[in-house]
Amino acid sequence: MECKASGDFAADQMSSHLTCLAGSSPAKFVKRTWREIHSLFRARLPQITDDTSRFLVSQFIQFLEYSGMSEFTGFQPDHFHYFLLHDDDDARRWVRAQMEGFALQVQASLQAFASFYEACEVGVLKLADPYCWAAFGPLPPRYRKVTHQTISLRANGLKVFVNTELKSASDRLKDVLRHQGNQLRVALQHLHEFSPFELVLQERVQRQASLFDYTPKMQLHSSMLVGATNNVAWEAFTQTVELLPLPYLRIERLLPAAKLIELSKCDKAVQQVAEILRENHAVVEMLNAS
Repeated sequence: MECKASGDFAADQMSSHLTCLAGSSPAKFVKRTWREIHSLFRARLPQITDDTSRFLVSQFIQFLEYSGMSEFTGFQPDHFHYFLLHDDDDARRWVRAQMEGFALQVQASLQAFASFYEACEVGVLKLADPYCWAAFGPLPPRYRKVTHQTISLRANGLKVFVNTELKSASDRLKDVLRHQGNQLRVALQHLHEFSPFELVLQERVQRQASLFDYTPKMQLHSSMLVGATNNVAWEAFTQTVELLPLPYLRIERLLPAAKLIELSKCDKAVQQVAEILRENHAVVEMLNAS
């Protein structure tokens, strides 16, 4: 096996290898990426019965994963335990690489659904960070100026949320509430029927050029937007948004760690998260339309 860190295989180099390997049947040249090799060994691992071989193969698989040379392999307890300990640089790099692989698969589903989702950006995971995030929307950094969607991996699971933060986006939010408030309320009620969520509102106060303090102002469960309470809750929400100079809105759900691990056993974690993001899109589209 020949490994390349960069560049491609030279014709004379490959000819020499093939000559050395020639036996009773002609040697065959097959290109494989490390991610494909990882998938191959991971699929074969359950079939290996010899303890020594099984240990060596499992260590090789882990090496590829911790080196960022594997696809997203499904959520495991270690993804979430890392955020409790923060004591392993290898685990940190692995978690970030896994989050990137997961986000790219989600992004592919979103882009096929709506052209708005041009790209995803995965945040830098520092040693003490309590979560690792990925944002979906227009090409970076343009997505920050509009309402977009974000996921964040943390100790208790994965938060999935619509995100309205910078002033250009929050100004559109205010405009929608003034002129299309009833339509937005109906869209949120429909979203509640799909799956309940939390409406989280904070105030952003600028501390330095690009640093802000966040002060919680309200948190409403989506059930407050339907039934007998919906007028009171909605009026409180709209009035608070109007009064805040820089409101920061999140429409968020938490997928618990145990749920994600269970979904990963049948390769449905990407599908589940992508479905939530697709359902959220009607609200995203409305908040960006004005």
